[in-house]
Amino acid sequence: MKCRRKDAILKKKLAVTIGLFALLCAASRPGIAGDTPAMQEVQVTAVSPAIFGADATISINGSGFVEGDIVSLDAVTLESIEIKANVISAKVPAKAKKGAKLIIKRGRKKLATFSTFTFAKAPKVLRTTPLFGTPGESIKVVGDNLDSVEKLSVGTTVIIIADKQKKSISFTVPAGLTTGELTVSGPGGSATLKKPLEIFYPPVVGAVQPAAVFPGDDVTVTGNYFETKGIKFSLGKKQLKAKDVTATKATISIPKVAKTDVIRVTARKKSAESQSPLTVYAVPALNVAPKLAPSPGTITIKGKNLDVVQQWSIGAKKLEVDTTAKNSAKQISLRLPEDLNISDKVIGTYMNRQFAAKKATTVAAAPQIGAVQLKNDAAQKSCEYTVYGKNFTSKTAFQLGKKKLKSTRITDTDAILTTKGACSTKYNQMSAQNGAVKGAAYTFNPAAGGYTFTPEETKAALTAGKIEYSPRQIMSDISLMNATFQGTSSSFESKGKAATSTAAQKEVEQVSEDVGDALLRLALAEQAVCTAMQADRKAAKANAELGQVLDEVVKKESHLMKNVLIPLWSRLPQAAMAKKVRLNTVDDEVVLIDSVDKKRNPCANKYYGERLVADATKTASLDLNALHEQALLGALSNLSQNSTNAVVMEKELNDALWSFSSTRRTYWVAKAKTEAGKVQKSGSTTVGKGAGRNKRVEKSSKQKPTSLTGKGK
Repeated sequence: MKCRRKDAILKKKLAVTIGLFALLCAASRPGIAGDTPAMQEVQVTAVSPAIFGADATISINGSGFVEGDIVSLDAVTLESIEIKANVISAKVPAKAKKGAKLIIKRGRKKLATFSTFTFAKAPKVLRTTPLFGTPGESIKVVGDNLDSVEKLSVGTTVIIIADKQKKSISFTVPAGLTTGELTVSGPGGSATLKKPLEIFYPPVVGAVQPAAVFPGDDVTVTGNYFETKGIKFSLGKKQLKAKDVTATKATISIPKVAKTDVIRVTARKKSAESQSPLTVYAVPALNVAPKLAPSPGTITIKGKNLDVVQQWSIGAKKLEVDTTAKNSAKQISLRLPEDLNISDKVIGTYMNRQFAAKKATTVAAAPQIGAVQLKNDAAQKSCEYTVYGKNFTSKTAFQLGKKKLKSTRITDTDAILTTKGACSTKYNQMSAQNGAVKGAAYTFNPAAGGYTFTPEETKAALTAGKIEYSPRQIMSDISLMNATFQGTSSSFESKGKAATSTAAQKEVEQVSEDVGDALLRLALAEQAVCTAMQADRKAAKANAELGQVLDEVVKKESHLMKNVLIPLWSRLPQAAMAKKVRLNTVDDEVVLIDSVDKKRNPCANKYYGERLVADATKTASLDLNALHEQALLGALSNLSQNSTNAVVMEKELNDALWSFSSTRRTYWVAKAKTEAGKVQKSGSTTVGKGAGRNKRVEKSSKQKPTSLTGKGK
């Protein structure tokens, strides 16, 4: 019994000793003085942050923590543990992949656990759908552990997250975003897309220069966002080749088969169009042109798109479209001007670009006949033709109808031809040909003596105002007048002075009649030329060629009056004037011309060169009536050069003017007497027998009809 009691006493003493030792040890440790593990329970009340992942530093709030306590996340011990009475700070190791509980141990003893937190696993980003982003459109980022992501950025731009799931995050691409790295981050860490996210902007088309082109030309398209790989340019649906493409500009070639349409730029099924269509001009193609053509004449060009051509030419010579022909896009008839000798390609100009025929055309000036004079030989066995025109050569072949003519002389402007038999008296045609080039046939009336019109035809046309008299015909007729009225003023004066015989008097009559006929033709020419002139001062240049013809007409009128008629009549002897030579032919024509001039003046207010044509005759200071008066009074003044007897003078005047109409005879008698009176006042005042007022004036005993009945009328 005693032994047991001693053992119990010894155990109690040992317990007290151990207790005292523990108290001493506890007193030596700060912060837990007076505490004992058995006395304070370890508790965890919260973890901050509530969501965390590997490599995160967390704070564990609670009580009962002591130095040396161990904290683990499931089986992974936390690092860098710092313990205070109510809080533990620790870092989650990077190797932590998951975690459901926080465990606090002291030694091997588990003191507390806490599971009210979320372990955020490391996010993963694998790809985006679609692979590129377009402002305003949604992108889905596909990966894993994305539900805890708090921040998404592309480059330096933070993007608002629209929706997040464990496997995906969605967001809308904001305007202005550019290509950059896509990064997500959150409690579980961060992740970056392997390749930068491309931000795609649909192409924008600005200007297209030039706005109109021909197929095969280049155009420059400016805009934005042309740098996208695989971008396509098209004209309507026709794809185009692009070169020198930058973000804001591209040069594209227009194919040969292109047509007017909008320029379209397409990238990744997104398209933009030019505001206005690009005009693609039609290309004229001159496929066929004649090898040889006469000038003047017409040529026919065949091809396509010919109707768009704005100007035709060969060499430097412009060609006019023959509007009387049936022209179309496939065929155009062109007029060749006179006297054109050239071998070159016909060119069509459209929008300042020239399109040439495939082969050259040789244009040769065709021989042109402007007038024909004819006369029989004395035996009426052959007829001689004098042909006036131009572009004749030594090898020019002439043909009258179907009959070939033999040439005895040919120059470039005239030819003398003969044929057997008497001259034809009917309308006929003569043509000329230089090799393969044939000129237009010239129709003439033998009765006109080679002129364009007979005197009767001229008078009828002048009276009726039916003027169809071309400048070429006018100039040809003037050339015939030059041949008809050969001689000087002195030679015509001598011819008039020598008109004492019947034959010589008939010759004077014929010359006078020819002058009257020529004056009619020239008057008709004036009317024709002035009618053809344009009534606009701006047309002065266009009128210049017609004005030159008008000058030649007036020049010829002046020559006929001053150098032919006045010298011819002013020296007519008394024998020719006393009921012998008919002078009324010219007088009748001058009266007719004067009446037409007063009735119609088509030259009024028309310009050519720097000149205003108020009246054709006044243009060259020509007064036809005054010159005619000078010629006729010159003839009448020779009747009684020494007589002062008024009765005798009036009888002689009436005898000399026997062929005039009564009205014109009275007019000229008065004119002549007035002129004689002027002479008498300056000389003798003696008057002859029968000068009294009661004496009857003796009339001519030989009155003739007042109509034109002279030769050739």
